[in-house]
Parts: sequence; C-alpha cells; structure tokens
Amino acid sequence: MRVEALTFLRFIAAFVVVTGHYGSKTSFAELVGPFAVAGPPMVTFFFVLSGFVLMMSQWAKPGASAKSFYLARFARIAPIYWVALLATCWFGSVRGPYPTTGIVLNAAFLQAWFPPWPLSVNGPAWSVSVEAFFYLLFPFIVSASRRAVWTPRRLIVAALAFWAGTQVVLTTWLNSGSYGFPSAVHDAIFYMPTSHLCSFVLGVAGGHWVLERVGERRDAGRAGLALVVALFIVVFVVVQHRAGFGHWAGVRLPVGSSLLAPLFLALILGVARADNWVTRLLSTKPLRTLGDISYAVYILQRPIGKLYEAQLLDGHRVTTDGEFWGFVALLVAVAYLSGRLIENPARRLILGTRSKPPG
Repeated sequence: MRVEALTFLRFIAAFVVVTGHYGSKTSFAELVGPFAVAGPPMVTFFFVLSGFVLMMSQWAKPGASAKSFYLARFARIAPIYWVALLATCWFGSVRGPYPTTGIVLNAAFLQAWFPPWPLSVNGPAWSVSVEAFFYLLFPFIVSASRRAVWTPRRLIVAALAFWAGTQVVLTTWLNSGSYGFPSAVHDAIFYMPTSHLCSFVLGVAGGHWVLERVGERRDAGRAGLALVVALFIVVFVVVQHRAGFGHWAGVRLPVGSSLLAPLFLALILGVARADNWVTRLLSTKPLRTLGDISYAVYILQRPIGKLYEAQLLDGHRVTTDGEFWGFVALLVAVAYLSGRLIENPARRLILGTRSKPPG
C-alpha cells in the first residue's frame, strides 16, 4: 500500500536540507524563517517516513525473504550513492585529498558509526549510513512484530516509550560535562544510528497502525481536512521555533536528533488517513515526480554544489537568490536525469528485471 500524498513531502524535506546548506543567506530563507534551514529536523522526518513506508509496503509480504528485501534496498540506494561519492572525490576538497579512512567508511555506509567521520567526504550521506542500519534491522523488527501479535496501540505505546527513553539519554549526554563541539559525544548524539533508531521504530509502528486499524479506509470529511491543515501548521510553527525549546526547558535538547519524531509521525498519519483536496494535490504527478527524485536531490547536493561553485561562481559560495535558485534548478535537473540514466537502469540490472523497479 503506497500513500501517494506522502511522496512529495520527501522533496520538501530534501529541499529544506539543501536550503540549509546553500540558501541560508538568501531572501527566501529570511522570508520563511528558521523552518527554511531546518535540515536536522527534516532528516528526522526522513527516518520516521522511512519506517512508515517500509512497513506499509512489506507487512503484506509475510513470505518475502530478508535476502530479497536487502537486495531491493541495496538496488535503491547504492548506485546513485556511490556515484555521488565518486563525484565528490573527483571534484576534490579545497583542503586537499579526502582521507582514505573517510572514503572507505563512506563507501561501506559506515561513516555515521565512527567519530569524527560522519560528515566526511559527502557530508549529507551520513543519514544514508543510518538508513542502511535501519534496513539491516527491518526484517527482524517485522518478524518480531508478527510473533508478538501486538495490537497497533501497544506497538505505538512501546515505540513512544523507546523514543522517550532515547531522549532522556541524549539530553543527559548533551548537558553533561563531556559534551562539546566538535567531539565524539556530539557525533554520537546527532549522527550515531542508535540515536535515531527510535524515529524509524515510530514510523514502523505508525505504518502498522494504519494497516491494522485503518486499512484502505480514508477520511474524506471536513474533519480530516481540518486535521491535515492543522498538522501542517503545527509542524511549521514547532520547527520554526525549535531554537527556543532549550530556553523554555532550561536544558539543551537534542532537537536535531529524534526529538520531533512523534510530531512528524502525527503529520504522516494525518496525511495517510485523509482524502481531500490537499492530499489529492500532493498526489498529482508533477509533485510525485519531485518526490521520486528527492533521494537523488539529497545525495547529489554536495558534488553538484562543488561543481556549480567551481565552474559558475569562480570558487565562491552560493550567496545570492539568483545563484541559489540556479543551483536548485541544476540540482533538480541532474537528479531527474540520474533517475533515468543511472538509478533505474542500475536497479533493473541488480534486480534482474526489465520493467521499471518500484520506488
């Protein structure tokens, strides 16, 4: 079961990450405010959505093997990931060649595990390293859910308890004397896969709830529309004012590391359950196409950014609105072409199919 309205939200999240890296000095970012550069919270959204989507697509396949699942996920993420890594190495660093350790860890999807390497070489790829860990665990999570025969409510409660426990640990570390930036503790809080696992598990629990309690039923009433609109507004306001959370709480909070996962799950569930003009708009083909290329947009931003700045900006960073939107247009075009010329052909080759592989 695929919820088409969620696909475009992946592009929005990827675009916010790109804006945080390349458009923070533009009038667009100034107009929108802190939400426009909320890269870390958007990565949390990715993790929750990943768990939700995988559960929705795999729960109805009890006979599917872990091997086939791993092969399908490898075919989905690896080809363009390695192309982006090679391109980043090719364009090089202004500080000299990238360290061999960083290249090897990136190539093996392991950089997020080893401080100080999470952001080495192709920085945004750290989250793919985290996702690879989630993919490794997913068949076991689904198998355990089937054996436990948990009700959707109990699974949601257990996932929320896991999330709460994770936040207590991360908040304690963040406010301890051992925390600093940069430091191994910082990397463990914000990049280590175990720090984000609770977000993925929440998404899995949410997918299970939709499948078992909602099924194919969609809320087409005004209440569903009001809920979706309200959730979008709440998410925007909360992310917009995230910098003040620590001040209100009196302690530093891991806002960029899973803290907002329950809020994102609520939005995902609201959109998944609804059938109204908002969700139908989100499901239109142009927006779904942008959503389908969001992974390429995300993983290619570093090498394309290097090329763009070196060749078109004489080595200067993106600063003006025109430079930023020109970069976005180039990035989207390259991401779209990479799907046609690299990702889909590679997936067909790996999976041994002639038809276009599913997303």
